[in-house]
Amino acid sequence: KRNLSSDGGEEKVGALKRFLKMFKPKSASENMTPKEMLAKMGLSALLSYGFVSNMSYCVTVSLAWFGFTKKTGMSPLAPGQWKGFLAVYAGFYVFNNIIRPLRLGISVGVAKYFDDAISMVQKKLKVSKGVAIGLV
Repeated sequence: KRNLSSDGGEEKVGALKRFLKMFKPKSASENMTPKEMLAKMGLSALLSYGFVSNMSYCVTVSLAWFGFTKKTGMSPLAPGQWKGFLAVYAGFYVFNNIIRPLRLGISVGVAKYFDDAISMVQKKLKVSKGVAIGLV
């Protein structure tokens, strides 16, 4: 997809930028990066990024474990197998770092749900926002 730039020419609009644009609050500046958007959203964004990132790493460790076990027929915990498992996991780790911008984008999208969860816990349990954040 192409957009007109300020000088009348055309510029390419990346898929990630278009995806993130769907989650931008209407009053947000068009020039904000996902990192700036997360900072503006505050603690809910931090919680959502932590959740998305942890789930991403859980999936990659599980896939590396499964792939290693399927290939060798042994558990990575068996004597002498840890080094081979770490080699398999290293590939997944690199992939996980490549998709970091995607994780940031997903975090922006789910931050609203963390904010809603904090509000619900605060309201239902009649606790302060700090306690609700700790519980979430």
